[in-house]
Amino acid sequence: MDRRTFLAAGAAAGLLGAAPRKRHVVTYRDRGCGCCEGWVAAARTAGYSVEMHDLERTERTRRFGLTDATAGCHTSLAGGYVVEGHVPLDVVARLLRERPRIRGIAAPGMPMGVPGMEGPRIGPLDIITLEPHSRLYARV
Repeated sequence: MDRRTFLAAGAAAGLLGAAPRKRHVVTYRDRGCGCCEGWVAAARTAGYSVEMHDLERTERTRRFGLTDATAGCHTSLAGGYVVEGHVPLDVVARLLRERPRIRGIAAPGMPMGVPGMEGPRIGPLDIITLEPHSRLYARV
């Protein structure tokens, strides 16, 4: 291989390595919940591939170790993390970029002003960690 071919191959490999990877998300929503479709649509627009399934709320909260204080209307699995509820996609991206040693994050309840829950947001939205002693992960 001559020098020019070697440099071209190296540049191509570098470009391929720098290309954004499409992340896969699996979302389990409460059966019949429509707002989850809005969050999934926003995730797809943000470049995630999303697979969605219906799952009864009691089974979903049991399976993913959620409480009434941490549960939303859907649970997503992304990059080895649990993402509960209508977490804004920029916070999901931060989680996947930073890779903290936590089980996941949650936007409990049905917060307004986020993908899937359109409308005015009143005050900041607290995103908490899913740990035995939850703490603030982000305030948006």
